[in-house]
Amino acid sequence: MEDPHHTSCRFASRYDADPQDVFVRSKIVLFATQKLLGGHEIIKTVDQSLACLSVRFPLEFDFSDPNVRSLVRKQIEHHMRLCTIAKSGFEVLFSTVGSEPLLAEAAATAMAKSETNPVQLLSALLDKNCINHGERGELVAALLVMQARDATLKKGQRWVYVPDFLDTLLGGRTRTDTALPSATLSLEDYKPLATTFEGARMWFNHVVKVRNTNLINVRYLWRFISRGAMVLCANNQRGVDIVLPVCYKGSKLSRRNVTAILIQVKNDAHFGENIHGYLFDAMDPFTIKLFDEESRPSQQKKPEDNNQPPSPLPIIRMVFALASETDAVKYDPSGQPNPRTYKPGDFTSYDIWCAGTFSETFPIMGPDEHAYQTLVARTRFRDQEYAVGKIQDVKYPKEVEEKKVALLRNCNPLLESGAEHQLFYEEVPPEEQRPRGSSLKKGKGKKGQGR
Repeated sequence: MEDPHHTSCRFASRYDADPQDVFVRSKIVLFATQKLLGGHEIIKTVDQSLACLSVRFPLEFDFSDPNVRSLVRKQIEHHMRLCTIAKSGFEVLFSTVGSEPLLAEAAATAMAKSETNPVQLLSALLDKNCINHGERGELVAALLVMQARDATLKKGQRWVYVPDFLDTLLGGRTRTDTALPSATLSLEDYKPLATTFEGARMWFNHVVKVRNTNLINVRYLWRFISRGAMVLCANNQRGVDIVLPVCYKGSKLSRRNVTAILIQVKNDAHFGENIHGYLFDAMDPFTIKLFDEESRPSQQKKPEDNNQPPSPLPIIRMVFALASETDAVKYDPSGQPNPRTYKPGDFTSYDIWCAGTFSETFPIMGPDEHAYQTLVARTRFRDQEYAVGKIQDVKYPKEVEEKKVALLRNCNPLLESGAEHQLFYEEVPPEEQRPRGSSLKKGKGKKGQGR
């Protein structure tokens, strides 16, 4: 059970009011569910579903839609969303959910009981322009990760083990028992992933989007584990989009016992089934500051010094190439090292390339494959501003709507490669090009004038 003191005073005070641990403490999740759903225990409305979704994922509302302001007000009034700034008449309205592990547990429980499909729900909300869908598909990737976590979780447990999580996310193609590292600290570290991460586990039930790139460091990651949170990186974070904090061994949380699964998300069709090694290079744990520079093995001169940072723990680096037209799950191993020529690296890493938004790549999708593909397409092709009939709620004849869309695209020259955006620009064929300074017509100048 999560400690309510890590959530907020409204749950901690109720928890402390029953020191005998008889009724209130055993029903604290049910109480959180009722608070989240406006007094109900089962999801029956879209507003209740949205409340559960926004507690688990850092949804950003798009106020360009006139209905969003009313939607957010309902979330504040009935579903535990926090209003941080508001002016009279709600001309200015800022709100947030915050990191609430207990509410997230309640949301997960309620969605499981009602069989609410978060992917279908999010797709419907995006169709209404209510939610900002992100730039690279990171929200889609977070959905995949959370769905895998929920499916891996065993009844009565909070932790999920890393090898089990990867098997659920990627299916049998992960081969964690035979997967080998792409870089190692020493020859002794050249072991299968399942062996290296045996006993390594994670606990998260919601996503926190950080605002500072410095938080992607082991000094802070153990704190995210204590709150049951996975991390969606800041918009300007280099090399990595999602971080899953991992307690490597034991049960004590500290910077010395925490590592991470690093995920970079791509929604560019340029990234297909073939591995692009430089994307893994961009997730160098020292470059992104996951580990302090002082913990780099080459910087450690006194092994007997207990005050120096420990050597970096093994990491897992993953690339989600969601726009790939071909499915693939590949490891990028370094090959069996030769003891005579081997040179130790600065860290041990297992690199996994996941291509395509397909159930062959992510079996956890199941029947939601098409819904996931729709979400990815929304992040790649942003044609919502040209959906005139849908936005205006008018049914135009097909020919009329096509002309209206063409005119709207004409208003955005050069923004896209389509003909309507390039209409006024045509390259002159080489045979029609003339040297600079040449006259329009051949021959002499005007009559009576010299040349």
